[in-house]
Amino acid sequence: MKNKLPMIFTFVFLFVLQGNVWASQELTSARMETVEKIVQEKAKTYGAQNVIVAFDNDNTLLKMKQSLGSDQWWDWQSSMLFSKDQNTDKSGLVSDDFETLLDIQGFLFSLSSMLPVEETTPSLVKRIQDQGVQTFVLTSRGWDFYYPTIRELYENAYQFSGSLKNSSEIDHPRSWFPYETQDVAKELNLSSEQVKAFKLDRPARPVAFSRGIFFTAGQHKGAMMRVILHKLSLEPKAIVFVDDKEKHTKRMQEAFEGTNLDVTTVRYSAEDEKVEAFEKQDKSMVKMQWTRLQEAYASQDRKKIQKVVRKTF
Repeated sequence: MKNKLPMIFTFVFLFVLQGNVWASQELTSARMETVEKIVQEKAKTYGAQNVIVAFDNDNTLLKMKQSLGSDQWWDWQSSMLFSKDQNTDKSGLVSDDFETLLDIQGFLFSLSSMLPVEETTPSLVKRIQDQGVQTFVLTSRGWDFYYPTIRELYENAYQFSGSLKNSSEIDHPRSWFPYETQDVAKELNLSSEQVKAFKLDRPARPVAFSRGIFFTAGQHKGAMMRVILHKLSLEPKAIVFVDDKEKHTKRMQEAFEGTNLDVTTVRYSAEDEKVEAFEKQDKSMVKMQWTRLQEAYASQDRKKIQKVVRKTF
């Protein structure tokens, strides 16, 4: 019997090690059906009620019809604004002030309609929800963009209200601070190194959770996932997170590294070609569209404004 014990312990160790490697997956896919298959596997393994699926919004659930005001347009604008390279071409920058840039983005959101990245995604999300899996939207958008965000999700047949357990406790149209710097390590069970790496040693920006959408105001998405789990006293066995940006999927993995939680991230690549095409183009079209919008609104001519808005969006 004594001779067999080391072999048994070795087998158990290898099994656990393999299980942990399998449990933490970083995938890339251009098809949302990949996500559905993963969720089905997790639901079968842990039970649907023990699985949480979080979706990014921009270029994941929804996309802009035009480039002006799109996710890639915002990235271009913010990269110009914060660039310290004196050789950076900033001729297309719509504002040299971040708060004003946010206001302009909100203005463009209010005018723009959106479409599902894949036509079948709304029905796919509903199938996941119908299994009893908890779902919500984890967006970098701030609370200021609540109304156009809600409007476009509903217009495109997405419904996340009530899917996340206990969410009625915080589901209201008011913002709140996700953490206090002096308490964040203890509340979220993070090391001091993680607090610093996730930039939680800085004052929090206000967030909001309403109708199944968590507006995180550009803060670390992995940390914000830990915030919502703590806030709602949720203890899932598996998380599936879908986002078009690799930095966010990486951060989600970092936030749960060393835990027993099964975390699968899917870097959703369906819009990659469109984003890359925008990055390479000379931006003359979006520059012209923004100029025409400014001129139309400055004229206070309703017919001119309507004409430009219809042509642009």
